[in-house]
Amino acid sequence: MTKVFVSYCHCQGNWVWERLAPCLKAGGAEVLIDRERFVLGKALIGQMDALQDQADKHLLVLSDDYLRSAYCRHEMDRAIALDPDFNLGVVIPLLRGACTLPASITKPNPLYADLIDDSKADPWALTLQQCDATELGTTAPAWLAARDDIARYLERNASVNLVVDNGVSSRNHAAGSNSHSVYSRDSKIIGHKSKKIFSKAYCLQ
Repeated sequence: MTKVFVSYCHCQGNWVWERLAPCLKAGGAEVLIDRERFVLGKALIGQMDALQDQADKHLLVLSDDYLRSAYCRHEMDRAIALDPDFNLGVVIPLLRGACTLPASITKPNPLYADLIDDSKADPWALTLQQCDATELGTTAPAWLAARDDIARYLERNASVNLVVDNGVSSRNHAAGSNSHSVYSRDSKIIGHKSKKIFSKAYCLQ
């Protein structure tokens, strides 16, 4: 399982915790992220470096706020130092806000994912592929939409039925008018990955 260190500023925290990290996890990557790994009573920089040193890939969630943060720049500089010419594919720039990129990125001129508008499937696909997180079974926007639909039904104390089209034998345990079937606009979500998508739909962070 590929270990992906996510470097981000906390202005992008909700997006990272609620959208990026769940897709990485459901896609099969191990996410190394401060919110889940840091502990009280230990120096911040030391924990940042120790966690980052475990990573196979370094995902930089870039924006103006990110580039203004000394902590984020520290993580970015450490990541780029591992592959300053961007030949190994271990540093993955991801644009979440319009910003002027530093020379350490513009000079080698690597391809980057533009997820300022995260409703587009292609940048998601490129990001997840480079992080070895390819087990969603559908596009990231479709997976997130289905997860959010499931969460809304469950918040209403409604049952949720998954519909599969690969001959899987299943029983419907839902009853009454509170039963809902969740269909995706992308038919792939009801294929052989459905069970995994459902089981991981609760990975909100």
